[in-house]
Amino acid sequence: MKKTKHLRHVLTLVAVAFLLPFLGKTQTETVLKIDALMSEAVAKDLFSGNVLITENGKTVYEKPFGKADIAKNVANTLETRFQIASLTKLPAKILVLQLIEEKKLSLDAPLSNFLEGFAENVGKNVTIAHLLNHQSGFGQYNERDDFMENRRNVHVISDLLPFIRQEKLLFEPGSRSEYSNSGYVVLAAIIEKITGKSYGENLKTRIFQRLDMNDSDFSVVKSAAPKLAVGYVTRQVGAKLSNENLGMVAGGDGGIFMTVKDFSKLDESIFTDNKLLSDDSKAQLFKLPLSNSTSSWADFQAKARFAIGGGAPGISTIYSKDASKRRSIIVFSNYDEGSSEEIARRLSAILNGDTPQSLRVPLGRFLYDMLTTKGAAYFSENATSDLEKAAYKLDDDMILLFVGQQLLEEKRADEAIALYQMYTTEFPRIVVAWNDFGDAFLLKNNKTEAKKCFERALKLRPANRRAKEMLQKLN
Repeated sequence: MKKTKHLRHVLTLVAVAFLLPFLGKTQTETVLKIDALMSEAVAKDLFSGNVLITENGKTVYEKPFGKADIAKNVANTLETRFQIASLTKLPAKILVLQLIEEKKLSLDAPLSNFLEGFAENVGKNVTIAHLLNHQSGFGQYNERDDFMENRRNVHVISDLLPFIRQEKLLFEPGSRSEYSNSGYVVLAAIIEKITGKSYGENLKTRIFQRLDMNDSDFSVVKSAAPKLAVGYVTRQVGAKLSNENLGMVAGGDGGIFMTVKDFSKLDESIFTDNKLLSDDSKAQLFKLPLSNSTSSWADFQAKARFAIGGGAPGISTIYSKDASKRRSIIVFSNYDEGSSEEIARRLSAILNGDTPQSLRVPLGRFLYDMLTTKGAAYFSENATSDLEKAAYKLDDDMILLFVGQQLLEEKRADEAIALYQMYTTEFPRIVVAWNDFGDAFLLKNNKTEAKKCFERALKLRPANRRAKEMLQKLN
C-alpha cells in the first residue's frame, strides 16, 4: 500500500491525454453537453471551480461553477484566483531555464555551487538537471514528521531547507526518476540565491509581468489575496473543511495562485512566442518521460499531447494540451480529491464525441454511506469486495481518517471500530489511526482494546503526546 500523502503536491504528466476534437458545426451541441456535465457535477457537489477550453488561441468555453467561499456565500467568477499546487513547477522550470540562457546557471552544475549545508555526497552529486527532472533522489519534505510538527514556523523558502538537508537520498542521483517536491524547493532556493531576489519577485518580473498575468501571485504561506478561492477538503464526510487552517506552505513545488485566464496566457506564450524562453530552452521545459516525446521543440510544438495536474488539500488542477490542433483544457478547482481531473476526463469524452462515464460520489462518502446504511458487520464482511466492484482504490489514508473522525464525532462506536480495523490493516504505520482506534473502543468502554491501540501508537512514535496521556489515564 502507498504511504500517506499529507499535504502532498502531485504532478502527473500523461502522454496522449485529453484529446480535443474540432469544435465546428457541432459546437453548440458540444457546449450544451458540457453545460449538462457541469450542472450535474455541481448538483452532486462534486466540483467547484472554473473551466477554460481554448482552440487556436481563442476561448471556446469559459465558465465558473460553485462557491469561492461557502461560509460567505461567495460564488466563483471568471476573476476568481485558485491555488494551483504542482502546476507551479512549470513556471519554476521556466525560471531555471531563463537563468541558463543568461549563463548564470547550467544543467550540469552541482547543488554545492549554490547552497551550503547539504551532505558532501549530496551537494557534489546532485545537479540542476537532476532537480529539474525528478532524478535527484530527494523525496517529499512535506511528509516528514518534523516538518508536519513545525510547518507553522515556515515563512520563507529558506525555512524549508533544514528539513530537506536532513533527507537521505532515495537513490543515486541520475539513476532513476521519482517525483520530488523537495527538489523543486531546492531549485527555488537556488533561484533566490543567484538573483538576490525572492522567488515570488522572480515569478512576477520574469513571467507574470511579461505576459500581463495580472491576476497571478505567489506566497510561501497560504495567502489571503483578493478574489482567492477558499480551498475545501472534500474527501471527508459532513461539513467541508477549509484548508485555511491546515498550515499549508510551499516553495517551488507549489504556492502560485492565479485565474484560468492567466494560465491560458502562459500556455499560449509557451507554444506561440519567445517572450519567456527560446525554442531550444522550451525543448528542455517538457523533457519528461513521455512515450511520444520528440527530439526537437518544433516537433513537440506541432505534435505534443499531454496533461499536467496538481493537487493538495482543497486544490485540484489540470492543464491538458493537444498541440497538433492548438487546443487546451484548463480546469482549476477549490475542491480536492482530483475533482479537476475527473471533470477533464469527461470533458475529453464529450469533445471526442463519446459518452462520458457517469459521475460517482467520492470514496469517503461511499465508505460512510456503506457503514451508516448497511452497518458495521456488513462493512467488515463486504467492504473490500464492494470497493473492487465499484472500482475504487484505497490508496490514500486521509480518506479513512476523515470518515473515521466523522464517525467518532457522531459517536457511532461499532461503525468506527469497523472502519479503523480496515484503516490500521491497510495503513499500519499511521499513528493517528491507532489513536483514533483507541478512542473508538473507549466509546464502548473497552479499555483493554483501547490500551492496545494507544500502545501501538506510542511504539510507532515514542514522543506521541496523545498516546502517552491516554495510557496514563487508562493505567
